[in-house]
Amino acid sequence: MISLRFEGRAPGFGTGKVLALSIFLCLFGCKDPFIADVKLLTSNFLVVEGYINVGADAVTTIRVSRTVPINSTQEYAQVEEGAVIQIQDDQDEFYDLSEGEGGVYSSEPLSLPLDRQYRIRIETSDGKRFYSEYSTPIQSPAIDSVYWTRDAEGVTIKVDTHDPTQSTLFYQWNYEEDWETKSPYFSFYRFSNGDFFLREEDEITAMHRCWTRAKPLKLITRSLAGLSVENVSQTIMKIKTGSDRLSEKYSILVQQHALSPDHYNYFQVMNKNTNQVGTFYDPQPSQLLGNISRENSSEPVVGYIGAYTTSSERINIRKSDVSLWGFDLGCEQVAVLMSNPDSVAKYFVGLGFLPLTVDVDRINMFAAKPVCVDCRARGGSNNKPDFWDSIFD
Repeated sequence: MISLRFEGRAPGFGTGKVLALSIFLCLFGCKDPFIADVKLLTSNFLVVEGYINVGADAVTTIRVSRTVPINSTQEYAQVEEGAVIQIQDDQDEFYDLSEGEGGVYSSEPLSLPLDRQYRIRIETSDGKRFYSEYSTPIQSPAIDSVYWTRDAEGVTIKVDTHDPTQSTLFYQWNYEEDWETKSPYFSFYRFSNGDFFLREEDEITAMHRCWTRAKPLKLITRSLAGLSVENVSQTIMKIKTGSDRLSEKYSILVQQHALSPDHYNYFQVMNKNTNQVGTFYDPQPSQLLGNISRENSSEPVVGYIGAYTTSSERINIRKSDVSLWGFDLGCEQVAVLMSNPDSVAKYFVGLGFLPLTVDVDRINMFAAKPVCVDCRARGGSNNKPDFWDSIFD
């Protein structure tokens, strides 16, 4: 509900610690900080996240970072820049990954043959070389459908799949969300140095319409070991009623792949170390080591790299699909008397309100909280996804 109020009448906006080495192992997700009562004298371990994506036109993405000591003031792990990363197969064919932002390295779309074995080769900027063990690709079952259900608590995103051979015992799901937000009000003026100025049209638009991207906060894995199961239904995430995710337009891309038993077990250890706050039974970094090692050295390396095909499906939801959603920023306008310096200072300096527009008599300047005026104040950006217009035309 948006109301109008007048005021100012007649004058009188994983820790990245050593144990957070596991925080960065959930395929670019992040974890709640965890601080354990453990003293480790060494740090700066290499942390490698991702998997080799095999199949037709598949992109492999690997993230490389370093751990930091528990008592460090650095909040996040240090990303590893300037590395040379390649996919290597058992016939000595190499495929380069290009460096992006935040220690993320990605390949071009590749169609890697399924009848070869693959590993990751990393050469850091200081000349050290690291290799994962060779992995035989595992073909993942196709996603049957991604869909959503609605109840009083919100919207639940689910995925269905099946494996008639019942040979897939371990699954992992990742997802990527994008949603559009809009500000309830337009801001045609800006306040600077005690005066009001007209905004540029581009800035007005930038403040009104934004997009937000999010990735999973937790690992989503499932074991069917010991079960005779062909059909699998898995909850991916839940969106609470009133969330701004469904305030305009929402899209989620769900990715599914199988895991090897060792990779699954590795994730379970990592999950326990990061989620069981206050109880850390295996604090030593060796407990989290996977299948990556440094050449001619026993230096610890954290990470597990497997080779898998990926099945993916995207669904889109409009706000009209979830009627009575209940999204409400609690916005209201105030009318500030422009000739009253105290009122101007209170709202535009003290409270940080943003000006909207003036009334017809040019006496009052309407204003509102930043979250009601500038969608960027709610965590959005103007980086519209490339696919947005095509899926919501």
